[in-house]
Amino acid sequence: HHVPCFVRSGHCLVQRWRPRRSSGAMERDPYTVVCYGQPATGRVYIDDGRSHEYQKGAYIFDEITLDGNALRGTPSTLDKARPRATSPPSDDGFPIEGRIERLVLLGMTKAPKQIT
Repeated sequence: HHVPCFVRSGHCLVQRWRPRRSSGAMERDPYTVVCYGQPATGRVYIDDGRSHEYQKGAYIFDEITLDGNALRGTPSTLDKARPRATSPPSDDGFPIEGRIERLVLLGMTKAPKQIT
């Protein structure tokens, strides 16, 4: 029961690998970053998946870059017009956090020197 996914070399995907019965159950699961080849880039968008708080800036839109020596995550340059959240979300709102549980590097000729 697997769906094949073909990814061009030079890209990074951010995924959640823990099997769950629903997307709601995955809400606080950690992420897996999979990079195919080097150099590789990708983008990730994360919001709470249920409210309209993204309109107030309660979301993450980052760029991931693997240059062959280091993996880095930075705020996306495509997101300049984004309204910034002025205060952290409430306890029942979107927690702006994202824990990376695993990093998978495929097609690498050598291991990166650092991960930041």
